[in-house]
Amino acid sequence: MTPGEARATLRALGLADAPDFHSLSSDCVHAILDAADHWQYRQPANANGSRARYFYAFLQRKAGPCPDCGCTKPAHLADCTER
Repeated sequence: MTPGEARATLRALGLADAPDFHSLSSDCVHAILDAADHWQYRQPANANGSRARYFYAFLQRKAGPCPDCGCTKPAHLADCTER
């Protein structure tokens, strides 16, 4: 998965501006799990949380900073466009 694909996945799930995994609705969590299935994501063997939480954190890490300004705030990623 490329950073662009991670940003696109976050946008498609409507999660580019979500501040915290624990504030998400159960529908959002199910959408994250569907995306994790699509990408064949497997959480670490020693994980201390759900697969949805780990995949959400993976997406945020993989998306990285905004390609335009370097900002790492999730809310800003929703407004930025990829080059």
